[in-house]
Amino acid sequence: MSVQQDEASSLLRIANGFDTWQWATEVQSRLPAADFQDRLDIASAHRGAVCIYLCRVCLHLGLLCEMISPLEDLVTEVIAHLSNISTESSLFAATTWPSFIAGAETNDSAKHVWIRGRFDHIQALEPWGVIGNAASLLEKIWQKRSEDVYETVAGYPAIVYTHNDWLDSMGEDGNDWLIL
Repeated sequence: MSVQQDEASSLLRIANGFDTWQWATEVQSRLPAADFQDRLDIASAHRGAVCIYLCRVCLHLGLLCEMISPLEDLVTEVIAHLSNISTESSLFAATTWPSFIAGAETNDSAKHVWIRGRFDHIQALEPWGVIGNAASLLEKIWQKRSEDVYETVAGYPAIVYTHNDWLDSMGEDGNDWLIL
């Protein structure tokens, strides 16, 4: 195994093992707001999004992604945690990055609709240009994915070219999307 693969595997283990309960408990003990469950869900959504992102980076670099769960299962987990955060929550804006990562990863059109609605709410609360740009980038990623090229091989449809590496789309316009 290469040094790069070892480091990637280590990062994935650390991210996957992050104790969201402990983090939320520790943060809550220092704050007057009673928003423990929101913090726990936000931390859990971020943990899942970090795992998705790290796995995508590994695949982009030609490394193995050693995740226990399929990426689409992680997307479902991230969205489940995000859907527990009300648009009325003072922490709602903290859901932007995991929403973006889940949206970029999923091929499920129902999840695309949910993520787009999430971004519409975030944009209404925080009318920053970067939010609209991120939503537009998601639409671009989804559009590219719909242009995947299929051929029939031995009577079965087989994908010939896919636009599944959404990291390529993130870098095309020169923005640093990690600060979303």
